[in-house]
Amino acid sequence: MSATRGVRAVLAMATVAGAVLVAPRANAGSYVLDAHIDGCPNGGNYTPTSFHWDKGEVSFTHTTDNSTAGLMALAQEHRELGNAVLHQTLSGTATITLAMSGVHIEGVHEEGGSNGPEETIVLQFRQVTYTFQPLLPNGQKNGPPVSYTWKR
Repeated sequence: MSATRGVRAVLAMATVAGAVLVAPRANAGSYVLDAHIDGCPNGGNYTPTSFHWDKGEVSFTHTTDNSTAGLMALAQEHRELGNAVLHQTLSGTATITLAMSGVHIEGVHEEGGSNGPEETIVLQFRQVTYTFQPLLPNGQKNGPPVSYTWKR
């Protein structure tokens, strides 16, 4: 799939208000994902292999690590952690950011796959702002960003 078609596919999914945004696997070409959750073990930084956004919930999958037990405890406590951010870089042509507030961990699901043990972290939030920023080949911004805010 060309970079342009990939961006169009993501935009088509993202522009439906409150609908589902599904990312391709993070190892697809130069597509990169990173995530940060305030108040989580090991600094709350993750490198997801995929993610899913559906209305008031974002889930992402990453390789199981030593933060798993702490994440499970936070899910059981069901307390608000603050903010979370998920960034996507699409083949150097755009950056998409999901900035969430009022975040808590709804669940942690362990799974085994062809790449070994992985876990899916499910976040619920009160608000998310989706921002699409087109980029030039040199990485500089290519025009103004486009944003949409979804609130519970």
